[in-house]
Amino acid sequence: MTANLALQENRNVLAVPGNIDQPLSAGCNELISAGAKPVLTPQDILEEFTI
Repeated sequence: MTANLALQENRNVLAVPGNIDQPLSAGCNELISAGAKPVLTPQDILEEFTI
């Protein structure tokens, strides 16, 4: 819910993708589908915060 509100407000949302065949990965994968930036490496997080 909070992440969806952040996406609606054009705020940055990061999510770690999971296996598509695992039910517990559905939330993160849905966030990415909705516009969250996937985190694939630590560099992705650092770039988001311009470090």
